[in-house]
Amino acid sequence: MTLSEFFQNIQFSHHCYGLFSPQFENHGFLVDDYSFIFEKIFLTSQQQISEDLISNYPDLLVLKNEKSSLKKSDVEKIQQFCEIPATVSPQRVVIIENGDKLSLSSSNALLKLLEEPPHPCLFFLLSTHPSKILPTILSRMTRYFIEFPKEIKESSKPDLLDEKDMNWLENYFSHLKNKNYFRSQFIDKNNKNATIEELEMIAQILNISKEFTEKYGLSKILDAILYCMANHLKKDQGFLNVSRLMMSEIRIAWERSEFHLSASHWLNQFFIGFYFV
Repeated sequence: MTLSEFFQNIQFSHHCYGLFSPQFENHGFLVDDYSFIFEKIFLTSQQQISEDLISNYPDLLVLKNEKSSLKKSDVEKIQQFCEIPATVSPQRVVIIENGDKLSLSSSNALLKLLEEPPHPCLFFLLSTHPSKILPTILSRMTRYFIEFPKEIKESSKPDLLDEKDMNWLENYFSHLKNKNYFRSQFIDKNNKNATIEELEMIAQILNISKEFTEKYGLSKILDAILYCMANHLKKDQGFLNVSRLMMSEIRIAWERSEFHLSASHWLNQFFIGFYFV
């Protein structure tokens, strides 16, 4: 969904929302997007939204993406902001750009704040790399994948996979054989029940997994998998069940601070396990 669809359709029954898009690496909310915040959350209509208004509105705090990491002192700034009740609006709003840049100490401080906000406060955490966000933070938020306008997509080059590899991943999802998840054992070239086509696909996946791991590292690949999954789900609602299983598999991976298997081996199992009946 687009940001306008998000703001128009969400009832804000939760106090924390994770919004994920490849474009958030280079863009936060656009100035026009703030009109929805003022109208739907602050319940006030502004004739003109400007950077000056956004920076100085008393019940709005935007933590900009200006540093390589977000430190505990940045979260302390948010905490101080939330300790003061809303002055001109029903509740205060905090927008954290590039939430994946939270350090471990700042993540733990934010988690405590999300668990017990001192006053009514709505949090938006924007990120291109959700796999870098602590699972405990992710569990506290309602998560959405956001679509940006075409001109933004074309001008913004997120730090994920290159075009050729992203196309392979998209093609992989578009050719899933069915909506069932298979994981009785790892399939290899010694499996007598595998067809020639399956053996060729296995060989290709083994090569791709090794290449992807060496080229990108697992975190970027996990993020690319998420975005491909979201794109495929928009085209085929029947993909919902398998996408849930994939999300469960990725969540399990996120919850391990260290992977027990090598990244390449994990990808082998992930790709092959979902491909075959």
